[in-house]
Amino acid sequence: MCLLCASCGEEQVYESQSSGEVAAGLKETRSSSNEGGVAITFDDASIDEWCSILDLLDKYDAKVTFFVTNWDKLDSEQIKKLKVLQNAGHEIGCHGLTHKSINDYASSADGMRTYIKEEVVPAIKIMGGYGFPPLSFAYPKGNRGENPIMADQFLLIYFHYLRSTHGLAASKIPYEDLLYRKCGDNRRVLSSLKIDGHSLEGLEGIQASLQRAAEQNEIVVFYAHRPSNEPGRNNISIARLEAILKASSKLGLNFYRVRDLLNCCTN
Repeated sequence: MCLLCASCGEEQVYESQSSGEVAAGLKETRSSSNEGGVAITFDDASIDEWCSILDLLDKYDAKVTFFVTNWDKLDSEQIKKLKVLQNAGHEIGCHGLTHKSINDYASSADGMRTYIKEEVVPAIKIMGGYGFPPLSFAYPKGNRGENPIMADQFLLIYFHYLRSTHGLAASKIPYEDLLYRKCGDNRRVLSSLKIDGHSLEGLEGIQASLQRAAEQNEIVVFYAHRPSNEPGRNNISIARLEAILKASSKLGLNFYRVRDLLNCCTN
């Protein structure tokens, strides 16, 4: 089916006829308190492509978080489109000023101070000036450096939540407690699973994580980059994205923005 993203003036073709196959294999599991959910996040600056999936997200009543970088290079049209995303109810988070990794700096307190001075504070100022004061930060390249506890401590002065990445074999995903959280969990560093991919293959671990979240009333965090049907290591095909949205919906999972984790128990 062909949907027009009227807000951004772009046409997007949804190749979604196979997404039902993923959802079909999942049991419908809905907790009485129904706080279980998924927080889907997107990284970098694929703003046009993000706008192109607004209709798809609306179809599943899914709100997500966009972690944006390259703030020093964004033009006025890109800022307008970020406003469209924000006005549609999605969160705009911080992904650094220029996407530099903490590993590019010395693994010391002085190194962290320099990183924050060059990559974090300028990004926060630009974001605030445009009306996107950030509550959350995603580590560029998912990297927390050689001293992650120190990095977290420095960055949590500026943000309520930090999102890192977690690589794991599919068979181990349902058993890695670090990936899951309950509403009211006071951990402020979120581990996340990558969902990028060009096909519907390799979704077993993602399906298992959704099943656990539904059965145990937990929240799991995913991250992706550029929604596109073109092959690419950091692309997620539209069919794959819809398969995940459909499976989450079938399981009765809530869709959370990162900022929603502050008070999800009262939603």
